[in-house]
Amino acid sequence: MPKIAVVRQTPMLLDRNAMIAKAVDAVTGAAAEGAILVVFPEAFVPGYPAWIWRLRPGYDSECWIH
Repeated sequence: MPKIAVVRQTPMLLDRNAMIAKAVDAVTGAAAEGAILVVFPEAFVPGYPAWIWRLRPGYDSECWIH
């Protein structure tokens, strides 16, 4: 049966290069363990900024209208 690796790491928010390096390390490590597929969370690179969760629903749609 094929091995699948699921990556669950703490993000380095808004640091694309650091997140890409983390992703490469994760893929390399998973491949060394025999994984043929490595799955990352949505927006792993570059990650979501912490403040995004404090916005009220629909806020971003109002911003681009004005």
